[in-house]
Amino acid sequence: MSKRMNGDCVIKMPLYDGSEYLIYEKDVREWTAHYPTINVMQELQRMRSLMIRYPSQCKTKSGLKRFMYSWFLKAHDDCVRRNEYPVAGLKDHQKLKRFFDTVENLSVIFGAHNVTTPLAIQINEAQKRQIQIKEDLNMEKFYVVRTHSAGVFAGNIKARDGDTITMSNAIRLWRWEGANTLSEIAMEGVQKPDACKFSVPVDEIILFNVKEIITATTKAEDSIKAVKVSKWWK
Repeated sequence: MSKRMNGDCVIKMPLYDGSEYLIYEKDVREWTAHYPTINVMQELQRMRSLMIRYPSQCKTKSGLKRFMYSWFLKAHDDCVRRNEYPVAGLKDHQKLKRFFDTVENLSVIFGAHNVTTPLAIQINEAQKRQIQIKEDLNMEKFYVVRTHSAGVFAGNIKARDGDTITMSNAIRLWRWEGANTLSEIAMEGVQKPDACKFSVPVDEIILFNVKEIITATTKAEDSIKAVKVSKWWK
């Protein structure tokens, strides 16, 4: 009876004491219902690979449950932030929205007024954030942008999608003197322009994993643009 209710075991998670925690089809169905934007099995396989590769990451039985819920929640939030919905097989949130609009229209026709569409709610929230982003980013303003690994850039922002932005007239700030932090550069510019090494401006560049966007003052913009391009960048 228990096997009929739970289904087959789909994956075994290694525990801290050397035993294994069995996860059944029923568990996957429940988690998928709670976190519809993620591929639960894929995330479970990632967890298992992490624990096998790094045994110190293995948990106790109760600790594993807390770890899994935290993992699922983070993966879910990441998908919403990037507007990706792997379970539905659609990355275009506009297509997914049209699908749920159709479902909601049908629910009205057939009298099912209480039909719940959690993904549609998530999509609406994502759209609101995108609209707010467009309102917040003024294409005429000058920004200082820090990425995870590509470095620091200054210029105008044409578009933004989550942590990915498209910049125009972008200058790469390879090295600077006369400012302690990027906040200071964005507010005051650089005090030693001759010691700075900035690249030639590029018409357009797409930056991924953006960590920081600071609106620069007119004084800072003039200071950055006044730095002569170093011969090593030519």
